[in-house]
Amino acid sequence: MLASSRLESGMRAFFDDMLGFDEFNSLAKDPSVYPMVTGSTLRDAREQTLRTIVDHLIVGDSDYRDLFTTRKTFMSPALGVVYGIPTGNGWTSYVFPDESPRLGILTQVSFLAANSHAVRSSPTLRGPALRERFLCQLVPDPPPNVDFSLLEEAENADTARERLAVHNTNPSCAGCHLITDPMGLSLENFDGAGRFRETENGSELDISGELDGVFYDDIEGLALAVRDHPKLPNCLVNRLFAYSTGGPASLQHDRDIINWLENRFVANDYKLTALLRALIISKAFSTVRTTDSQGKMGFSESTAEPFRLPEPNFNSL
Repeated sequence: MLASSRLESGMRAFFDDMLGFDEFNSLAKDPSVYPMVTGSTLRDAREQTLRTIVDHLIVGDSDYRDLFTTRKTFMSPALGVVYGIPTGNGWTSYVFPDESPRLGILTQVSFLAANSHAVRSSPTLRGPALRERFLCQLVPDPPPNVDFSLLEEAENADTARERLAVHNTNPSCAGCHLITDPMGLSLENFDGAGRFRETENGSELDISGELDGVFYDDIEGLALAVRDHPKLPNCLVNRLFAYSTGGPASLQHDRDIINWLENRFVANDYKLTALLRALIISKAFSTVRTTDSQGKMGFSESTAEPFRLPEPNFNSL
C-alpha cells in the first residue's frame, strides 16, 4: 500500500488539512500594504510547503522533526518576489544559504502569511497556530470580559512586543498569552506577507523567546526548540490516527495503541513511512470503532463491504 501512487496525494491531503490550508481559499492581503502578494503568490505559498513536505518525508524518507530546520525547499517566480530571490520560469528546487533566516516550514510564506492580518503580522495568531497545529495543545479563545481598549491604547508603540506587553498586566489575558506570545514574537522578523525585516517602525526587533522552558535568542533557536519538543511526534501520531480512523483518539480506549505507534515512530528515526506502516498493521486500521447499546466504545472486525471513513476536522482536536 505504501508503494501506491496515491501515497503522495494522500499525504498532501493530510498535511493540507492538518496545516489548515483551506484558509488560503479566502486569504487576501491589502494591496496597498503588500502589493507583491497576489492570488498566485498565495497559491504558490501553499504549494511550496506541500512540495517541501512530500520531498522531505516521502521522497527523502527523512526525519519528520527536521521539517522545522531544513533549508531545502522549492521556489516559484511569484514566491521569489516575496523571498527576494531571483528565479527562472516555473518551479525549481532551492536551498536557503546557511546565513539565511529561513529554515523549516515555520519560516515559509504559507505559515507566516496565513497567520497574519491583511495589513500586518500577528504574533497572537502565529503563536497559537504553532501550538495547536504542531504540538496539539489547544489554546482557549479570549474570555468575554477582555478589555481590548488596553491594546488600542498601546498602538503608538513601535513594535508588537511593546504593544503586547499589556497582556502581562491583564490577568484575564496573561495565562494564555504567556504560552503563545513568546513564539509568535520570535517570528516578528517576518511581516504579514512573510517578507524578512530587521526593524518595525524603525525600531530593532527583539526575537528572543521561550518554548516550554527552552530559551533561545533567534529564529534558529525557535526552530530547534520546536524540532526537539517532546509533543511534536506525539501530535503527528494522534493526527494520523484520527485521519485514518475517522475521529480523534480516545484517552480511555486508544492510549495503548497511540503509545505503540509513537514508540515505533521514534524507533524508526521519526520517519513518516515507518509510522504509516505501523498504522496499517495496527488494530486501528483493520477494525472499525463501534459503540454498543450502553455507549461503550470498542472494536469490531472490518466487514467485506468497502467504505470510507469521514476525514476529521483537525481544528476541533
